[in-house]
Amino acid sequence: MVDGGGIGAGASGRNGGFLFRQPLGWINDLLAETLEIYEEVSDGPVPFDLAPWPMLVLAVEEDELAAAQAYAEAVGGEEVDLRADPWFADDLAGAFVVDGGRTLDAMGATTALAEAARREGVGFRLGCEAKRILVRSGRVTGLATDDGVLPCERVVLATGPWLRLLLLSVGVDLPVTLNVSFS
Repeated sequence: MVDGGGIGAGASGRNGGFLFRQPLGWINDLLAETLEIYEEVSDGPVPFDLAPWPMLVLAVEEDELAAAQAYAEAVGGEEVDLRADPWFADDLAGAFVVDGGRTLDAMGATTALAEAARREGVGFRLGCEAKRILVRSGRVTGLATDDGVLPCERVVLATGPWLRLLLLSVGVDLPVTLNVSFS
């Protein structure tokens, strides 16, 4: 593993740690697999919190209500009676609760996953930034890094916002945005 920072130095270890169902079924399939992995590694030598956490979908303005309702219906959410809870602002247009979400300690989970990978023989080069994917005759041959060229046949990219830059080094350009609509 090559990482310009350290374990969890980027978005992997410094995010909110929220895992929520989405309207697209394939994302929920990945979520279920991910939760299985997190549950397995949470029992290992690096413990971390993994707890149920319902999602609250709010429509602040009236013109947001239809989209919030469509999202909630797509993921099995239920409407909340805003008048029944004094914590809700009086001027909200609507609210929905979606069960089945989880929250986790992102840094703990990232560290636990790194330890599990170490135990499986994965080597780490921390403080070593990947610069380019090297390809010859349509095959990956290595990775150009701060420490020089690392020969390899495969590269798994988990670079967050820098994914596009590394893919451009092999002539692959991704769209900058993904538009999803609910109807």
